[in-house]
Amino acid sequence: MKETIRPSFHRLLLLGILALFSISVSNAAFGFQDKFEVGDTVEFEFMGETRQGKITGFTGTGWPRVEFEYRGKTTERPRPPSRLILAEKNDSDDTATSQEMREWTYKTGAFTIEAKLLSHKGGNVELEKADGNVVTLPATKLCDADRKHLKTLTLQDSDDNPFAGGEPKTGSTPAKRAATKTLTAIAVKPDANEIVLSDNGWNVTLDAANATEPNGKIISVESNFQKHKFHNNLSSVVFAADNRLAATTIGNPFESKSEIVVLDLESGEGKLVAEIPFKQSSILAISPDGNMVATRSKGTLDFWNLKEDGKRIASWKIASFHDRSGFAPTSGRFLDQSRLLTFGRRIVLWDFETAKSIYAIAVSTKPAVSANGKLIAVASGDSVFVLDPENGKSLGKFEPPRSADMLSFSPSGQFLAGINKSSGDIWVWDLSSNTLAQRLSGPSLMATSMIWAGEKHLLINSSHLVDIELRTTVWRYDVPGGSIAGTNDGRFWHASKTKLAP
Repeated sequence: MKETIRPSFHRLLLLGILALFSISVSNAAFGFQDKFEVGDTVEFEFMGETRQGKITGFTGTGWPRVEFEYRGKTTERPRPPSRLILAEKNDSDDTATSQEMREWTYKTGAFTIEAKLLSHKGGNVELEKADGNVVTLPATKLCDADRKHLKTLTLQDSDDNPFAGGEPKTGSTPAKRAATKTLTAIAVKPDANEIVLSDNGWNVTLDAANATEPNGKIISVESNFQKHKFHNNLSSVVFAADNRLAATTIGNPFESKSEIVVLDLESGEGKLVAEIPFKQSSILAISPDGNMVATRSKGTLDFWNLKEDGKRIASWKIASFHDRSGFAPTSGRFLDQSRLLTFGRRIVLWDFETAKSIYAIAVSTKPAVSANGKLIAVASGDSVFVLDPENGKSLGKFEPPRSADMLSFSPSGQFLAGINKSSGDIWVWDLSSNTLAQRLSGPSLMATSMIWAGEKHLLINSSHLVDIELRTTVWRYDVPGGSIAGTNDGRFWHASKTKLAP
């Protein structure tokens, strides 16, 4: 009799324990509703990244349902309440404004901005910069001191609130601040004026290179990466608009960061100016004054102020290299301190201070940039267009004898060469008279690069020197590692692991 009762007793005891456990878990889950409510802004980890969303309701077990952005779409999923961090309580009626300019700081301390507060509502803040542009970002992105400041502001004007009320200034326009004073940490959503190439007649003014003499000095680059220094390696070299400065990054697979180096091509000096916390980051462009560089790493563009020891002043999450929109850049060039021209499957001119696109042009080949960046040449179908980079408008169109996969301006700006990488056919167009100047066959190899060496020679694949007048290859170079970089003014540089040689 005891043997039949004992299992039943144990079974009942086990069921009782499970019931008590489920009740305690349920109560704990529903207890989180005292902490969270519908409309709250919360932070959480999802797919390896910290994300932010709003609570829209609760499941039967008390888990909050969170609405958030993922891969460009709005999704809603229940999230464990123990893994949610309250970022902002729901208070849809509360708002705050301040007409005073003050310094706001990003929560990591890396970015600052001078702006006045337009609104604080729904967990977001709107900050108006001195140039009139408005930045919107979650309040949780601000430092603790700024978030405490927000809580001191109230809805209505009062004598106790010096930041409320006031009237907007009239009769004057705020001075535009330099790009290095702005805070831009946003995902770039291209809204460019998409330009369709058209024939607007011939209005091409030649862009000739400035007369420069090579200094003949080898520029050595020192690095702080000493533990595994054999593996130090320069990334691609980019040149400023006047070809007096260049920039590169040093990477090392054993390091968790990269180094930014600025090279003075006139004095032959290389200077390590900053370390950045991105492994294997490559350089994209350097500003005309050499005070700012843009780097590319995993679909992100980062901008660094070299005058402030490499302080990161902006970060754009731009389209990835696999994005079919074609906005992901493979190279770039600053037109001035506030505008960046990027090249990929689209040519895009960006306003750096607002991170907004000014125009975009879809292209099928790698564009060519003239000596001082005043002209761009692109191939579209069987035609070639010469464009004004300031606005993307066509200055001239012509039909070459063969389609081109790559284009290149001569240092004088008079000639534009095109090559078909499969057949090796080369044509040279005279931009001063809008006529075909020469047609010849290049070396029998798949062309991957082409650049002018003076006015009479083309260097194909950094190895074959083609004489335009003789219409044949006259030299073949064996480059032992590294890469060849050209400055569009007839000068060439060999970039090895840690040196730049003219």
